[in-house]
Amino acid sequence: MGHDTETRPKPRSLRVTSFDVAAEAGVSQSTVSRALAGDPVVSEATRQRVAEAARKLNYFVDENAARLRTGRTGTLAVVVICRPGEDRKDLNPFHSALLASLCGAASLRGYETLVSFQDGPENFNGRYEEQRKADGLAVIGTTENYSAWDYFRQLGQANHTGKSMHWVCWGAPFDDVEWIRSDNHGGARLATRHLIEQGYRKIVCIGSETSPQRQFLERYEGYAEEMREHG
Repeated sequence: MGHDTETRPKPRSLRVTSFDVAAEAGVSQSTVSRALAGDPVVSEATRQRVAEAARKLNYFVDENAARLRTGRTGTLAVVVICRPGEDRKDLNPFHSALLASLCGAASLRGYETLVSFQDGPENFNGRYEEQRKADGLAVIGTTENYSAWDYFRQLGQANHTGKSMHWVCWGAPFDDVEWIRSDNHGGARLATRHLIEQGYRKIVCIGSETSPQRQFLERYEGYAEEMREHG
């Protein structure tokens, strides 16, 4: 004896798509994609209408699909170079503040940050672009870890012969890489000049001339130059 079988419709996906947003906003799906990507071709009125439809439907852009389409990750990698074996809680407060500023600046520009603390050859890595983990790299940290900085210098030089590596560093111990730093020399001169103008004559600079951290020598040289100019 046969039995009737009931054909049930497949459940509709509950995930909202860009086509749903397009229908809600009264535009094409391609216009939705352009509007949410910030394409200047889309008028401000249309962009706002699409944004409102997306909010109403609780629609979010599929980041994985967007990365495949644009070839960008929307992520900035930040490497913090530490002293070998250094406990992360003992990190120089200046570098902690610099890290926070980097993350904050990236966030304001729509980027997420991938942070890596590195102190030895076993965990050196700067190939985030090649691995499609980030669109660029910022390197900060102690200049006392010479081998770490040498690793990133060589990595940058190797990439200059082929595909360019987008990276920037703060306070590298080398002169043959592009880096950003404080004007330690000029700052020391200004501080010394201020003290002289206040009437002080016996001014002492406390620091090390032989430290591998070049900022100490730069500050001393700035102090010494200002003192010589004022006799």
